Amino acid sequence: MILCGYNYIVLVKHQFTLGIRALKFPIILIDMTKLLEWVFGISVIGAALALVTFDLLDMRLPEACREVARPMPVYLLLVFGCYSLTLVAYGVATFNDCEEESKELQAQIKEAKEDMGKNVLKK
Repeated sequence: MILCGYNYIVLVKHQFTLGIRALKFPIILIDMTKLLEWVFGISVIGAALALVTFDLLDMRLPEACREVARPMPVYLLLVFGCYSLTLVAYGVATFNDCEEESKELQAQIKEAKEDMGKNVLKK
């Protein structure tokens, strides 16, 4: 059994012991990275689309449901692209300019050029 949380997956393994009337449930917590979260989410969506599109559970869904499910990956890809573009545009729009650091860097460049001019071996 797999239980899902915001940023973790709990795997519950059922272990039965013979002769003892005890049921053990060891729980394993797995920290999910962003990649693992995306892969897990895409896998769940893909499995749901496959179930509906190919009628793997023999649910006898109407043809209209399958017709809507068939182009759904393309729609999801377009939505993901729009979402990504929006995130990039927002990041560019809210990018902070660092005035003091820019002046300090320009001063360091000027100082380095002066030091190079003094230390150059002349023939």
